[in-house]
Amino acid sequence: MLERGAKIIVIACHTSSSWASESLKREYKDVPIFDMISPITKEALLGSKKIGIIGTPGTIKSDAWKNKLAGFDVSSKACPLFVPLVEEDWIDKDITKEVVKEYLKDLKNRDTLILACTHYPMLKDVIKEVLPDVKIVDPAESLAKELALFLKDNPDIASQIKKGSNHQFFFSDEPYNVKKISKLCLGKEINAKVI
Repeated sequence: MLERGAKIIVIACHTSSSWASESLKREYKDVPIFDMISPITKEALLGSKKIGIIGTPGTIKSDAWKNKLAGFDVSSKACPLFVPLVEEDWIDKDITKEVVKEYLKDLKNRDTLILACTHYPMLKDVIKEVLPDVKIVDPAESLAKELALFLKDNPDIASQIKKGSNHQFFFSDEPYNVKKISKLCLGKEINAKVI
């Protein structure tokens, strides 16, 4: 990415952020690196006392979120079936609601639920239906705010970022269902370049 002129790197994956962000930030000090965990704000957690965290098994196993939220009453749950349900675009299927109910049954006593996987916000409506009284936090919103502030405070970097439709998407392997997922997430199909 740096060889292609990247001015900022965003680790837009909670599992990668959990396991690699700190070492990447130490190794590549010359480029700003943003991750999914660091930007969570006190504002996003205002009024929270009992926090639930749902994520992939890798994210939950890392304890990165628990460490970030030291001082809070935190309960976490790996929800591995959420990713394939989203990638199949089965968001509105009955089976999805049943899976959400099963995974979240032990988190009903939480007042806040952090969606610690970039796939999970697609299930926000179903989660809200299952846990109607729980505040749902999407860390991507905190990341977007932090990135916007960074760009405002660093106009020299902001001016070097190309705007428009000249986006390129690189993957280390052929992504499953990439056309459907990109349409769901970005509103348009993308071409995946495998490197």
